[in-house]
Amino acid sequence: MYKICSTFDSTDRGNIGPVTEALAAAMGERIVPVTPAFPGTGRRVFQGHLFVNRQPLNESPLKDHPLNPMRDSDLTRVLERQSRGKVGLVPFEIVEQGEAAITDCLERLAADGNQAAIIDSATERHLVALGAAAIRHKVTTGASGLGLGLARAAIASGLASKHDMSRTDWEPVGGKEAILAGSCSAATRTQIERAEASMPVRRLDIEALTSGPDGVAAALDWAAQRLDQGPVLLASSAAPDEVERLKSKLGENVGARIEEALAAIAEGLIARGVRRLVVAGGETSGAVADRLAIKALEIGPELAPGVPLMRRLDGADKLLVAGTLVGASGTYLTMLMAKAMGRSVANILFGALKGGSTLGAGEASDRPVRSAGPGSSSGYGWPEKTSTWCPSAASSRDR
Repeated sequence: MYKICSTFDSTDRGNIGPVTEALAAAMGERIVPVTPAFPGTGRRVFQGHLFVNRQPLNESPLKDHPLNPMRDSDLTRVLERQSRGKVGLVPFEIVEQGEAAITDCLERLAADGNQAAIIDSATERHLVALGAAAIRHKVTTGASGLGLGLARAAIASGLASKHDMSRTDWEPVGGKEAILAGSCSAATRTQIERAEASMPVRRLDIEALTSGPDGVAAALDWAAQRLDQGPVLLASSAAPDEVERLKSKLGENVGARIEEALAAIAEGLIARGVRRLVVAGGETSGAVADRLAIKALEIGPELAPGVPLMRRLDGADKLLVAGTLVGASGTYLTMLMAKAMGRSVANILFGALKGGSTLGAGEASDRPVRSAGPGSSSGYGWPEKTSTWCPSAASSRDR
């Protein structure tokens, strides 16, 4: 499975389409099942359109993503724009019928020349049916929800055995604690505001941060003065209008420069004794993982849907890694847990197993259900003829 973000964030040049096509060509796959659906975290695909909770992709904060603004919820259109081949759709009413209907639809789409197919999914039951159909394919593309379906299918077919993830013999990881936030999502910005009530927060000066090593050094000096008292939070997160101002003033590559600086801060924090590090933001997490040369992780217990505890398998450092619900991933689960348990946010983030660097994830997003040709728009419902699909009855699409 080629793992992608559940918000499908990418540009018209890729990378989801090109990588999917390259994998299919290498493996001799006729058609690749594709879905970012993960109902457990509010990501659902209906009639080819991606929703986060009740909000369509292009109406969500991800429409203002500083790197990959998502202005279209129709995933068949999004994927086809970045692909050379045709992209079809396995719609909701087919998925509702189960594994056999999904398999038949994929075969018909492949016979019609489609090289990939977006598959609707709104429930875990859909993911299980999709996994049972998709496991026959050499290549699949999707978010963690598809991984769930494939894992269930592998266990059911005897290809894998179920492992008890509720227990772990991992040793606790001690050390200082810090949070590094690079995500510009609305959810992360709200979490930063709330965190200010329970820990020291430094909002990084982007112009200083990207102008040279002094910006990184100043941030690390600030953190070093406070780390002995408890966790600290350093954030480059900014609202969309500020992001646009910075891009206009500092250049389009300012995002990459920020990620590089944040990765340097992460490296410096670890050099100063931090062993429990929360990183918010997909690009930030990737930059930090690269800087710390993290090559392999062992998956442990699931803290929340799609948020497993992990530990580093390579390198000498003891690092416990967990994906916390940060970034636009969206629900304020961390805050709600803290309130319900009468504990601080810092205690929730760093208390589990009393240890672990946490590399957080991704962005959220969404936009309306309805497919239309370029420049047209109307209500929600059946996609217009921009892609091939498998109707349950010849006239159903026109109802």
